[in-house]
Amino acid sequence: MTSFKDDYMGKFEFMTKMFIPMNDQNNHWFLLVADMRAKKLILLDSTPCVLRNEARKLQAKKMVVYLEEMFDHDSFYEFSETNRPRVMEFPLVIPIDIGKQAAESNDCGVWVCKWMTDCTLTDNYNIKVDRVSRMRLAIDLLIKPYNIKKDQV
Repeated sequence: MTSFKDDYMGKFEFMTKMFIPMNDQNNHWFLLVADMRAKKLILLDSTPCVLRNEARKLQAKKMVVYLEEMFDHDSFYEFSETNRPRVMEFPLVIPIDIGKQAAESNDCGVWVCKWMTDCTLTDNYNIKVDRVSRMRLAIDLLIKPYNIKKDQV
């Protein structure tokens, strides 16, 4: 757990939001945002589905139980006197005023990536995904140094 935290997260005292991509039935991506400053959980879904909404909420709640256990680990804190967050007590918010992906677009993963990149410093999750944003994401994934196959493309 310590190496995961060191590689991807840093110390809790400096964390404002945690973005957790989630997958439903191996065919749909949605995003859980743990907003540590506002003390709330935000469930973002570019294609809400009446038949799957409850299952997605349950999946998010299971992740919150894991987060609660994870945040009990001392390695997440710079200062020993920092209060441990009780993430399970955060309300789960599902915004209704956010954009939705076009029918048959298969863009749910693009929406999740765009929320994670565009909404780090804002609470406005009403984003737009279009050709330009799809191309920007593809180029970013291609040229970043962590792409070990970029020289083969």
